[in-house]
Amino acid sequence: MGLAPTDFQFFPKGEMSAGSGALEQVQRIEVRTTNGLKLRHAIRKSPAGFSLGNMEVSVNFDTEIPESGAEQPWFINLRTGTPRVARIRIPGELRELLFVVGEEQITISMEDAVTAKISGMGAWAT
Repeated sequence: MGLAPTDFQFFPKGEMSAGSGALEQVQRIEVRTTNGLKLRHAIRKSPAGFSLGNMEVSVNFDTEIPESGAEQPWFINLRTGTPRVARIRIPGELRELLFVVGEEQITISMEDAVTAKISGMGAWAT
């Protein structure tokens, strides 16, 4: 039995965009969503059920900074606490994220490009 064309699928890449287009300097994105799930316990039965808490989203991404500078003012956003809107595109879905930059880590090395790791927290807009 041979393989059918549908057995070998294409897996497109995702992207992050802000403002008018895709962020070209972003290399890796991690988004973590939690709904505050907690198990509920009773004397006679443990666990007896669950409850949901606050929905929280954390986002981390890496960028390489060329000689022209960073494409977004992440450091200014960190200092001012300005909320940002980003769109996360994954295959078959586009999510909008409202987040605040909470941390920036710059790496400078002799043999590689300057990189920045940006972290923030927020919520899904939709």
